Amino acid sequence: MFPAMKSKIGSATLILMCGLLCSTLSLAQTDSKIATATTNIPPANAEQPVMDSSSEQDSSSTASPQKDSKQQATTKTINTLSAQDLEQISILESRLWKLQELHGNFASASSEVLADMAAIYQSARQYDEASKLLRQAMQAQRVNHGLYSELQEPIAKQLVTNLVAAGQWRKAREQQEFRHWLANRSLLGDKKRLLKTLMTLGQWQLHAYVYNGRRDVAHLNAANSLYLQYIELYGQSPELDRQHEDLSKVLQGFIASNYFKLTIIEQGQQSNGFSVTTLRHDPLSQQQASNELQQQKNNIFVNGKKALESMSAIETDSTDRQRLSILNGDWHLMFGKYSTAKKYYREALAFSEEDQRPALFATPEVIPILPEWEESFLELEPRIHIKASYDIGRDGKARNLKVAEENKKYRGKIKRQLRKTQFRPSINADGNFQNSKDIQQSFSFP
Repeated sequence: MFPAMKSKIGSATLILMCGLLCSTLSLAQTDSKIATATTNIPPANAEQPVMDSSSEQDSSSTASPQKDSKQQATTKTINTLSAQDLEQISILESRLWKLQELHGNFASASSEVLADMAAIYQSARQYDEASKLLRQAMQAQRVNHGLYSELQEPIAKQLVTNLVAAGQWRKAREQQEFRHWLANRSLLGDKKRLLKTLMTLGQWQLHAYVYNGRRDVAHLNAANSLYLQYIELYGQSPELDRQHEDLSKVLQGFIASNYFKLTIIEQGQQSNGFSVTTLRHDPLSQQQASNELQQQKNNIFVNGKKALESMSAIETDSTDRQRLSILNGDWHLMFGKYSTAKKYYREALAFSEEDQRPALFATPEVIPILPEWEESFLELEPRIHIKASYDIGRDGKARNLKVAEENKKYRGKIKRQLRKTQFRPSINADGNFQNSKDIQQSFSFP
């Protein structure tokens, strides 16, 4: 072909045409790369938060789920996209292409389109693809609205939900820590919203710790920090309307997180610079470990007591003071201070009408009481539910366990669980602890 052309149009013209042809091919390749490029390139001079520094690593690792055994288990349950899903994604991709063509890869409106695409992939359990799209959506928000923009918040929350559904709890926790980082910077001028966000994030961390079988202590530490920040900010903001229900939940969560920390210390699962496991023939080391363990317990007790007392000094409404008296009683009861606990429970009774007092503490309660939470975690594994009954003594301990004959094999598990559980016993109108018979409860096991 080329020799024939050379004889007709000359060598100079041929060189020019070849140059144009190469340039066209190069531009086509460049356009193809731009069209398929992801938007996870950080903007210039933007300081990335520590919590989200693994975004690029996540994008690369999710492309190869075989590298992670947990992801392997997840990919086995992946659903294929339906014809309707494919049609919707095609429409969204076309919209995304037009936006990027007009405004570049970081088009502001592209974040919404990417989030909609991620929702479709998530519904089909293609969590890795959904995560990549959501991270791209967040990056587009940062480029257009700044690193501290609260517009990232809805997408960040959607990403947490997706990571939990995928069973990637560590990444979900890190993303929640990023949301905390973001709230501390974007909501500085709106204390009311900041308080609400702190409470919500604290509840998530606490319930995630319990839901996961109390394996990841980082959830617990994060919850404790969030609750402490809430309590401090609440105490420093007398101009705000008192969010009584929220404060009650925060204090319940604060007590629960400290109780779990105490349990970990007592079980020797975590220590600060010393080991609670010592040689039997080394009484000096044993005594030192025991002393340091007791010091940690005392620190937890004192810090919790101060936080509760600071809130008690603020509240004047009788209902709120009754709640705080109950929480103070529970706090002291968990540390074995029965006399002081009774004093607070009697205080709570004094805030009730006389005819209402017998019902206030009529039923034993597990303490700490986990705060109510609006969200929930989906059960990744099926669980069985076993009904049992037992008695609660005046010391708040369970005894006389009864399990149906067909569930006898679970008796040991239930007994071990009850042995670790602290109850607030039933309390009569005079403020004295009572025995309770035949308490019914359902226990669930994976």
